[in-house]
Amino acid sequence: MRACVDAHSVVIDAKTYTQLILRFTTLFGFTMCAQLIITTRNRTKLLKKTLESALAQSAPFNRIIVSDNSSKMGSHVKEMSHLKQSFEKTKIVQFIKTQQELGPHEHFKYIQHKYIPNDHSLSVLFHDDDEFCTDYHEEILKAFDQNQDCVAVSCNAMILRGDMQSEHTLMRSNFGTKKLTSKLEFFSHYFGFNPIAPPPFSAYCCRSDIFKNLNFSPDLGGKYSDVAGLSQLLDHGSIFWINTPLMKYRLHENQDSRQNHIVARRKLLRYAESQLGKPQLTNISAAYKTKYLMTKLSLKSQYARRSSLILRYILSIFLTEMMTSWKFYKFLWAVLFRKERRS
Repeated sequence: MRACVDAHSVVIDAKTYTQLILRFTTLFGFTMCAQLIITTRNRTKLLKKTLESALAQSAPFNRIIVSDNSSKMGSHVKEMSHLKQSFEKTKIVQFIKTQQELGPHEHFKYIQHKYIPNDHSLSVLFHDDDEFCTDYHEEILKAFDQNQDCVAVSCNAMILRGDMQSEHTLMRSNFGTKKLTSKLEFFSHYFGFNPIAPPPFSAYCCRSDIFKNLNFSPDLGGKYSDVAGLSQLLDHGSIFWINTPLMKYRLHENQDSRQNHIVARRKLLRYAESQLGKPQLTNISAAYKTKYLMTKLSLKSQYARRSSLILRYILSIFLTEMMTSWKFYKFLWAVLFRKERRS
């Protein structure tokens, strides 16, 4: 597994940063570097780590925009001001605050409209609680350079639980690459049984003019609308996945992404059916239903024990009420007497 190198107190002036970009693009023959957009709200300590990892890239980003979704908590406002003063000295990082607090979907649409250009440049939309490995940008650019038909490149991610790094990765497989050319193949990684799990949304680097016009409406898949939006990339070209972990994905307690939302999954399945037709999705749909059943059967033991206790309690009350009720014996006597008369 590739190791990530943490960056601390990165200070670099604009002139040096520009020279690094020019030197890198000349050395490797790349024509462009990606711009990075980081969404944040009230998580300044984690944002600092994200920015440090972004500035420590072996291949520098073209520019870094921090879209602050109106952080309001007093301590975070002060810390955000300090971060802004510190990182904007580089002239590479730009902090922009929204005029009002936006919902997750509205904030994403705001970024699409305001910050993602309508050209053939590259854009990365990153979360303020995730971190880059030092060679993320370099490997992404190499993948684009070697796969001219690709409109998006993504990668595997190490899992962080707090500040502790797990031995597991999100995609499960840590070696090799995979090119997706069809929506059927894409959706099979989300609904079916597949040894390779999909990479996280924040790992994607996309061509800007396509990324700008993707539809991530909640109507397409609820909390999984990002999957519906990413599938639209395949209308324009292929998607390239790198199984090597090039970033760190942080999991939090009570994180929404860790919860399986059945209604949203069905919305996403209906969207996939509208794109591909039911006949093509027969096997995937069956695999999804089996997968969901297995998930329900593999509930945590404490919840399973609670359910068992509740069922036993209800059954015992029912049997007790039935055995002590005179109506039960009256019914039983009527049934027996009726049988005797028939005989």
